[in-house]
Amino acid sequence: MGCVESFSSFYASAFKEVVDTTRAHVEKHGLLRDDAVKHVLGYGHVGDGNLHLNICAAAYTPEIEAVLEPFVYELTGTSLLSFDF
Repeated sequence: MGCVESFSSFYASAFKEVVDTTRAHVEKHGLLRDDAVKHVLGYGHVGDGNLHLNICAAAYTPEIEAVLEPFVYELTGTSLLSFDF
């Protein structure tokens, strides 16, 4: 099992929402299961708003990439939850 990490800046108050929204997106696409995505986790630096979003999977497959890549970029790029330095 390995993890893919996305490092983005969000308001600290949005950390939980970002992780929960990502988890729901993965689940909606049927990928939250033991042979695909096992965990969607996040940890961060509350003081500076940096969130490390971790997607832990049995293997990072093209199917997982196709579901996650555009979603994470859209979430960080257009969300009112995120900010730029």
